[in-house]
Amino acid sequence: MKKLLILSNISSKKYGDSTRPYYLGKYLSKYFSTTQVCKTEILENTIKYEKLLEKVSFSRPLSIYKVVREVDKRVKRKDLDILYTHQLLFSVIGALVKVMNPDLSFYTDFHTSAYFELKHEPSKGFKNLVRKAFIPLLEKFVCKKSDSIITVSKETKELLIEYYSVNEQKVYIVKNATDIEVIKKGDGFNNAKLKQYNLNKEKDILAIFPNPRDGFISNELAMDFLLEVANRIKHINANIKMVILGGGNVPKQYPDNVIFTGYVEEYNKWLNTADVCIATYPSNAVCGGVRNKICDYLAVGKPIIATKESMRGFDDLIKDVNYYECNTIESFAEVLAKFDKKKGKINKMILSNFKKREEYSWKNRAEELVNVFNNI
Repeated sequence: MKKLLILSNISSKKYGDSTRPYYLGKYLSKYFSTTQVCKTEILENTIKYEKLLEKVSFSRPLSIYKVVREVDKRVKRKDLDILYTHQLLFSVIGALVKVMNPDLSFYTDFHTSAYFELKHEPSKGFKNLVRKAFIPLLEKFVCKKSDSIITVSKETKELLIEYYSVNEQKVYIVKNATDIEVIKKGDGFNNAKLKQYNLNKEKDILAIFPNPRDGFISNELAMDFLLEVANRIKHINANIKMVILGGGNVPKQYPDNVIFTGYVEEYNKWLNTADVCIATYPSNAVCGGVRNKICDYLAVGKPIIATKESMRGFDDLIKDVNYYECNTIESFAEVLAKFDKKKGKINKMILSNFKKREEYSWKNRAEELVNVFNNI
């Protein structure tokens, strides 16, 4: 069995940019002897986790050098056959190791283009100018040294080709997904549980959105958009409650039709309780495409209301069949306010999304990745 080493940003939270490497690594272990070098020690029987990347950052060049040396030693003593890295920092480390070991099989995973996201950030200043100068150089270096590039969507693939003249045949799309068997399990909450949040299943229409307030600019922009929708909708349909899952700071002021649960243990039950799942990322809240949240919605077969940016990369889903697309605060509020009056169309959307969910499982995505590794 070939030895696979993964460098990634997995932390104890296991969400955000931890999600993709965590689940792909979990299912890749069926095909490879897998070691995850990351920021935490997670107990998975089939995977060896090594906590080596906790303090690694671009601002600490010595920390990068130490990891490069450690990975190089493993190559030299034949402790790895395939190096697979996630996101720019760890992919730069991988590219440096590749320079030292030209025969090493090296794959890098662009969840998005860091330069593309940076271009759309509202923040300015000298630090941002420096990042805009250096990040394209680093991404180009990684693209050049990678044997193959994995990315989550057609959009990101096209960006890498446009920015860095990458050969199209070198880039493979392996979309995001969800852990189908975990998410789809169980029923929703009963009224006794919902009463803790002043919710009533018989009376309220629950529009659920997992959005931790963790400083990620995309999530902050989505929250601003959502609060504007909530302000508008409370005067139209008071029964609609917008439930925000995830930890982090709660805004000082928000409408009373918005409920913040904080961090939740029973995430799948909340999704199964939802009447509708929403995603409110405005056009400037860019990402690489194929957001994990939408994959989770498909896993429980829920109807979806989302912006175009929220659905970027889901090119196989059909507007008004798998989701309603609303790109303005006004249109989002209008569709959500009339949601409970579209029973026939909603039931068709539920059936359509149930049919799509198997395609968005991490198990299937890992098999796609194995094919990429084997082809090269």
